[in-house]
Amino acid sequence: DTSGRFILDGEGSIPYYVNDNSTNGDVYCTAVGSVTNDGLTPATPMASLQSILDGNELAKADVVYVDAGTYTAGAPPILITQTDSGQGTNHVVIQGSTNPAAPTVFSASSFSAPYVFSLEYAVNVRLKNLTIRNASAGVRAFHTIGCELDQVRIENNRNFGLKSDESTALR
Repeated sequence: DTSGRFILDGEGSIPYYVNDNSTNGDVYCTAVGSVTNDGLTPATPMASLQSILDGNELAKADVVYVDAGTYTAGAPPILITQTDSGQGTNHVVIQGSTNPAAPTVFSASSFSAPYVFSLEYAVNVRLKNLTIRNASAGVRAFHTIGCELDQVRIENNRNFGLKSDESTALR
């Protein structure tokens, strides 16, 4: 494979790792995140979730472990589309820190940012153990099916916590 993308044919999942510039309070990673890392091991985490989404086609049961810290979402927002979707009961999971003393926080760069996360035509994606804040709306779901927010705290957004447009089975 010359594309540098990992795709499994058949069953199984690929874990990916994201970390900020610190390992304080981390649950998953043993090193700080870097743009030169591949994101495929706890010792080689990427520095941003969007880099994982852009560089890989996530598939059913894949998990992106985003360790403790605050991550700034710029403009455009973090975009999750049909190319990063799950299938049936096998969701693609964006998993934040399970350490209550060191949460995973996604914050917009300013309240004028439209969203922190934008799910567009995404199917069976689960956002889990995240705090999302400081945008016009924390999460936008547009034409999504079967997406879930599990232990997600959406706070301090200007207009909406969750904005859903023509989406079904959003929990």
